[in-house]
Amino acid sequence: MKRKYSLLLSLSVALCMLFARGAYAANGIISGIVKDIATGAAVSGATVSSGSASTTTSSTGAYNMSVPAGSYTLQVSSSGYLTTNQVASVAPGASTTVNWALTKTYGNQAIPAKNMNYMIFAWNDLGMHCDQDDYSYFMVLPPYNTLHAQVFQRGGDGANLITSGITISYAFPKKTNSALHTNFWAYAPQYGFNAPTNVGISGTPLAGNMSLDAKGLSWEAVGIPITPYDDDGTWDPYGTAVITVKNSSGQVLQTANVVAPVSTEMMCSNCHGTSNPQLDILQKHDALSGTTLAADQAKGTVHACAECHADNALGMPGKAGVENLSLAMHNFHKDKMNTTPQAMATTPGCYNCHPGPKTQCLRGIMFRAGKTCSDCHGDMYGMTNGILAGRQPWLEEPQCGGCHGATYSENANTLFRNSVLQNSPTGDMDNRIYCEACHNGTHAEYTTANTADPTIPMQLQGDNYWIWNCNVCHSATQRSMHRAVSNTTTTYTITASAGTGGSISPSGSVNVSSGGNQTFTITPASGYAISGVLVDGTSVGAVSSYTFSTVTANHTISASFKTSTTTTYTITASAGTGGSISPSGSVYVSSGSSQSFTITPGSGYVVSGVTVDGASVGAVSSYTFSNVTRNHTISASFKTSTITTYTITASAGTGGSISPSGSVAVSSGTSKTFTITPAERYHIYRVLVDGSSVGAVTSYTFSNVTRNHTISA
Repeated sequence: MKRKYSLLLSLSVALCMLFARGAYAANGIISGIVKDIATGAAVSGATVSSGSASTTTSSTGAYNMSVPAGSYTLQVSSSGYLTTNQVASVAPGASTTVNWALTKTYGNQAIPAKNMNYMIFAWNDLGMHCDQDDYSYFMVLPPYNTLHAQVFQRGGDGANLITSGITISYAFPKKTNSALHTNFWAYAPQYGFNAPTNVGISGTPLAGNMSLDAKGLSWEAVGIPITPYDDDGTWDPYGTAVITVKNSSGQVLQTANVVAPVSTEMMCSNCHGTSNPQLDILQKHDALSGTTLAADQAKGTVHACAECHADNALGMPGKAGVENLSLAMHNFHKDKMNTTPQAMATTPGCYNCHPGPKTQCLRGIMFRAGKTCSDCHGDMYGMTNGILAGRQPWLEEPQCGGCHGATYSENANTLFRNSVLQNSPTGDMDNRIYCEACHNGTHAEYTTANTADPTIPMQLQGDNYWIWNCNVCHSATQRSMHRAVSNTTTTYTITASAGTGGSISPSGSVNVSSGGNQTFTITPASGYAISGVLVDGTSVGAVSSYTFSTVTANHTISASFKTSTTTTYTITASAGTGGSISPSGSVYVSSGSSQSFTITPGSGYVVSGVTVDGASVGAVSSYTFSNVTRNHTISASFKTSTITTYTITASAGTGGSISPSGSVAVSSGTSKTFTITPAERYHIYRVLVDGSSVGAVTSYTFSNVTRNHTISA
């Protein structure tokens, strides 16, 4: 009998362990760090909740939570901070990292708009438009910018949206003659545009009246041909427009200032040389594609890229059988961002083409929270694969709801820039206010890192936050602007697998919310190479990453590997707080080859030390592994800068510019180069350094700076 009970007890214990193991295997781990968005300091004691489970952060801001596999709308809350949501998925036995950057709670300042009868909500649609300095070789995009404005009349329980009986005009006081700084109109007819000087391709002038949009909700001026240069030649990518609202009698009801961002900072010179990058591009295109673009240009004939490459931004269909422009650019250049030191040193890599190291196009609250271009769009491989899989550039973009949940989702099948609020507190504002009216344009969502952006919230609300205060338009009790919406978003499953010789991450059954994106990384093991990747059974090539964009169905992705004829090794690169290392993460290097890394401290930091394979190599700014024959590690640490800084005061007279300009801070012992550029029809007369002429030079470098200096052109 005793043996029988002993056997039953053993069996029961075994079954309990089996069930516990099964339950544990069905769980996944969600972990991450919670920080202050402004200071980067850890937020301890914050509560992170999945709806069914919750945990609090440690003194380092870290948290770890075991939850059943599935999709969740996570929420984090902490005293003194705004509550924030993020959507996350976790597979059985897998781990998902969700980091947070919390914004301080709203202030209690007086609301300026409470004393206004009319309020203007104005914004730029994209957060940044791209332009060119020179159109004498080819055209990627013409001068083109768009402004929107909604006008409300203050009310008690409700504010009136004004769409008739008023005139809304726009003007750029410092940008009244774009023809001073661009030769676009000299070549416009060849690009297919019959536009008079200082009039955009849509017929919109530099100053004029706005008209109602197709929805009848906002006033707009589409295709304004501004450049990043003021009339006096100052480079100003964040130029200000003045919006003026008048009634039918001509009386001014309200005015507002709004930024219309535009930049010509396409860093083609990083790879195509500084002497004539445009010609180099044409010559390389001819050599690779059998075209005659360089010869045509020499004869005075120029071409728009969209003549052959379809471009949804311009609505141009291109030619059949030719890759669209977005695909052609990302597909061809995806493996070429490490071919020159200049390209490798440009961070993020997207700034090699998109504006840019000086412009800092990506500056919104997601950037401040630590998000990068690739977090939303994928890297260049992911962009390429997404377009190859059918995504339409410009027309299908990342969705807010994919990360922030249904409460903050765009309208169905509608881009953020075209979406309107549909879950206001009482419903009276539904389908009336554009999302961008309160949050600003993409890449520049409030609160931004650029002090030029928040002119509207500063005027109406007295702070640089998104429009959050009900008293901006109403005399009402403060409520949340978004009524909570049950997260009934459909989820789909992407089944990811890898064969012998490597791995795919994440793997297994990965749940993705409808409309969301999911990136997979394929990593070969030592001695193996990627043989191929199949998406839904169709080959997408031997890619190292793949992004499913705007997911609306179940998918599969599988990776296969082959024995590498060339042994590859992994160099694992990491950087601590206060700076970056490029490239970073797992970097694969062929046996016998070399790999360089660049270490860059952030503002207010210096390199503290660099360790290679655990041994210090000093506080170097770069390090090269030569003749690699094994795996390595490299890590960089940073410390608060105590280096003396000096000021170089740079100025330029009428007829040109100097870059950088103004008071430029330079660390002791370092160098700083200034570039002098004459405006059209001007030439450099002379350059003075500390009051002494150094000639009519186009650039000047201060080396080993140990005191303050001046430079004037």
